[in-house]
Amino acid sequence: MLMSWDERYQQQDTPWDKGAPAPPLLDLLRDQSAYFGQGEILVPGCGRGHDARAIAKAIPQAEVVGLDISATAIQEAKALDFDKTCQFRKADFLAMPAEESSEVSAIFEHTCFCAIDPAERGVYAEACAGLLPSGGHWVTIIFLTPREEDDPTIGPPFQSSVDEIHRLFGERFTLVYSETPKSAFKGRQGKELVMVWRRK
Repeated sequence: MLMSWDERYQQQDTPWDKGAPAPPLLDLLRDQSAYFGQGEILVPGCGRGHDARAIAKAIPQAEVVGLDISATAIQEAKALDFDKTCQFRKADFLAMPAEESSEVSAIFEHTCFCAIDPAERGVYAEACAGLLPSGGHWVTIIFLTPREEDDPTIGPPFQSSVDEIHRLFGERFTLVYSETPKSAFKGRQGKELVMVWRRK
């Protein structure tokens, strides 16, 4: 039987957590921070909150909300947020009410999408479309080929593709930015793509 996400955090079995914000995110915040806006920024699957805190530090006027299904991850994220820059909530992003909020300016995605069963990814896209108002942005560092070639058991549970992203988001969003990141964690070089989609 597979362990739950909370059990993984309880046992410190979290190889996806590098203990720091994603390098492509730091580049985005330096060069393209306008895509995040200055309203509420949601970070689904925030884990221990490294990315959420980086966003809050770069955009102090924004309200950054980290969401995770694991209570342990949320507890640890709060403990690491020494300056209390973010809100962290235990929540299932796939089950959040799809009600557009004029206060949400962006949703930042890093390691949540690749952990979702492809059969449920349509629900994820629905949640993003339902929570973002027109003009809001889905900002993502998407894993395209996350598996390790020499050991396919290492890496996120599921693969992703550009075609899948276009299929799920193309009807209600417009792609406004796409770039292979110039920096990445060791082992992730060439396996990620930075994309920004604007809600129509």
